[in-house]
Amino acid sequence: MKLALVLLALRFGPNDVASVFFISKSENKNEVHYGIHLDPQCNVDGAQPVYPYWQMREGNPHFEALLSREESAYGIASQSVTGNSVRVVLRALPDRPILVHVSRTDTGCVATATTTIARAPASLDHVFVQVAWPFGVSYLELVGKAPGVEERIAK
Repeated sequence: MKLALVLLALRFGPNDVASVFFISKSENKNEVHYGIHLDPQCNVDGAQPVYPYWQMREGNPHFEALLSREESAYGIASQSVTGNSVRVVLRALPDRPILVHVSRTDTGCVATATTTIARAPASLDHVFVQVAWPFGVSYLELVGKAPGVEERIAK
């Protein structure tokens, strides 16, 4: 049963936005991306439409599902749908909800992520994780799409 759920999470539909925001880390080039399932009219598809997956960028580039042991670091704690927006709470950032808003343009479906960065609402590009040696996290850095919009969170 668990395997079927993992495989479903890597289903990319023709209208999905495969990468709304991502998490990168200091130890390698691999990234966890967060996509959103959308229907042909660019409406949110399902009660839990936001999904994480690995974009493996080292060696032979490919996609992978998160392993169960990676859920605590990169998984989704909760998500709730209201119209064409989804409020997402990541397990790694429980006090920093992310709002994913979906719209339709002439070229197709578009999704944007916003959250609070440096005490102001901002469009989220990615989260950078500075890994501590040998285990753990030194800090997280939230990076906005606008230049200079970032915030470092000590862990």
